[in-house]
Amino acid sequence: IFQNVWRLDGINIGSTFTNANNVKFSPEIIQDASIVTAGFDASISAGSGGYINVVTKSGGNELNGSAVMIYQPTDWNWSNIEGGEPRELRIQQPEFSLGGPIKKDKTWFFTNYRYEHRTEGIARTPEDIALIESFDLPRPEQKLQSRNHRFFAKVTHALTPGHRIYGFVNYDKGIFRNSDQSSRGTDNTGIDIHGGGPLVVLRYEAAWNDNFNTTVSAGYRSNNSDTEANGGTNPSIVRYSDTTVSGGLIHGTGDFAYFNNRSGFAWWSDSTNERFQMRADATYYVENFFGSHDIGFGILAQPLEVADSDTNYGNPVYIHETRDANGDWIPFHQLVFTDSRTPAWRFGTEIYAGYLQDSWLASDQLSINAGIRVENQRDGVLLSITGFSPHIGASYALDKEGTSSIRFSYGIRQHLLAGRSGFSEITNAQSEQKLFYDNNLDG
Repeated sequence: IFQNVWRLDGINIGSTFTNANNVKFSPEIIQDASIVTAGFDASISAGSGGYINVVTKSGGNELNGSAVMIYQPTDWNWSNIEGGEPRELRIQQPEFSLGGPIKKDKTWFFTNYRYEHRTEGIARTPEDIALIESFDLPRPEQKLQSRNHRFFAKVTHALTPGHRIYGFVNYDKGIFRNSDQSSRGTDNTGIDIHGGGPLVVLRYEAAWNDNFNTTVSAGYRSNNSDTEANGGTNPSIVRYSDTTVSGGLIHGTGDFAYFNNRSGFAWWSDSTNERFQMRADATYYVENFFGSHDIGFGILAQPLEVADSDTNYGNPVYIHETRDANGDWIPFHQLVFTDSRTPAWRFGTEIYAGYLQDSWLASDQLSINAGIRVENQRDGVLLSITGFSPHIGASYALDKEGTSSIRFSYGIRQHLLAGRSGFSEITNAQSEQKLFYDNNLDG
């Protein structure tokens, strides 16, 4: 997933941290999509995974629209585990689309809006319920809740019959409550993630004559993600069924329940991500006695890709508990963070690339694609890596109908840098920690 390449109308929409798609949009805006897993040509940018490009819808001369409502009430959930509780799933998702002419044969629009209201509970086995009751645990009620808005608006204008320009805005904003909640029915932890932001794309397409076509596009994405511990400033509590002393220190065994906050400590983070990318592509078609050629060439520049995050510690106490001889819960281990806020990471990646390729149709049965891509990636601090990526592929149809064919491809793919790769990471400061142990469980 960290090496996949995600594009929306040719513009990068991958996360600056993981390269996974971080732009949420409705499937209703998709006109077409291409997925490439092998046989990459030189026009596809660095990344050793797959390539996914989505082409967005445009309006036409006729006004048309659609309305969709997805609804699933809680009553439709059931369980085949006697004595257990089913996994709750409740969905309310209205969606509307509308497209048509602003000026016929000249200017068109298309717009879409979706609201996602989704709640997912946690299934519990009879053993989970018995454990909650026998240890007198608070009943976990933190359900995963998704409340998200997705808006898309696009305007297309024909300058001449062969030249058109369009621009669109995709805006996603929402909250995931209790994200990362454990699937274990006895846990009561999770985080709230507030995130989203705009993607703005502008694209110019031109057919200069029957043989020469160009496209020029630019896109800007801003995404803020604020993660909040939904346990507030309460300490994180982990409960164990028993303890043991090893290396002179007490440790818990058989952990079965987490409370207040996730991952054993109370924290949340604030992060911002920005990217600006431009690209220009051209194709020239020529025929001769050797067959036909689609000669393609282009450049790409990504002068801005910045991501940073700070970690905030609320009530920075991490407590392990077990039961004493009287059956009361007592702490035997505490971890305390001494800093209230630290920078988690800062990084950015610039990309500059160019390519040249030829798609040669040698005959009705034989086609060959060959090209080379040069791509420079730099983090602005430590690294500047330039890769030369040759590509060649061929396809030969064994019959005139094309029902059977032999394909061959060879290429060198450059690794795609991102914060997750560790190449662009600038800082990873952590708070000082203090550890306390109560080996004899006397408080």
